[in-house]
Amino acid sequence: GLALATFGLSFCIGPITGGFLAHEYGRQLVFISSLLLVILDVVYIVMYLPESVQRVKDRKGINEYEAAMGLLPNTWDFKTTFRIFQSDPFMSQVALIIFLYYTSVWAVVSTLMVYVTKQLHFSPITVGWLLSCYGLSTMFAEGVLVRLIVPVIGEMQSIRLGLFAFAIQCIVLAFSTRVEHIFISVVFSMLANLVYPSMSSLVSKIVEEEMQGEALGALNGIRALTEGVSPLVFGSLMADFQECP
Repeated sequence: GLALATFGLSFCIGPITGGFLAHEYGRQLVFISSLLLVILDVVYIVMYLPESVQRVKDRKGINEYEAAMGLLPNTWDFKTTFRIFQSDPFMSQVALIIFLYYTSVWAVVSTLMVYVTKQLHFSPITVGWLLSCYGLSTMFAEGVLVRLIVPVIGEMQSIRLGLFAFAIQCIVLAFSTRVEHIFISVVFSMLANLVYPSMSSLVSKIVEEEMQGEALGALNGIRALTEGVSPLVFGSLMADFQECP
């Protein structure tokens, strides 16, 4: 939750800063600033981030990094990566929930900015404020709400609450006709951010300890799959409907 809250903080600061730079100095400066930040990030990683694998020689003269790399498979198999879903009915249900939820999430994320700029005429500054509000809600939900709500009502109820809030958020967005309506959806987005931390916590409790890395990795694989496919599908749908009279 705290790691995801850090992402929410950056998502809160970045959009409003980018909107200001685009409005005051032009859009090109936004990309230049992003490039400089990425370069600074790489320099920090190289110089200060400690290596997780201690590269020291063992008795046989093989360092731990090479030994660890030797344990990795030489080939990648899609079925092997997601085998945990085939062997565990509970994980299969979790996978379906994650797939449907994040397919919907990325559908909203990939089309919302187009919608608010074309239909509600959001300026770059207003778009920045909107994204910053979403980032702030993510940070608060995953850094604070998870600690308060999940211990009280449990992971399953927290997941249900998050999914219900996301459904209301979609309804609010679908019938929005004013700027205020879009910003109201941020409140429900905050509760929707309970879904993934609660799901991860539930999986870590149910799955055996030696399988937790594989299980959480497979869930992230599903998220990545929806992140690639959903914007393509729903972006095409939006384009088709916009062309209709």
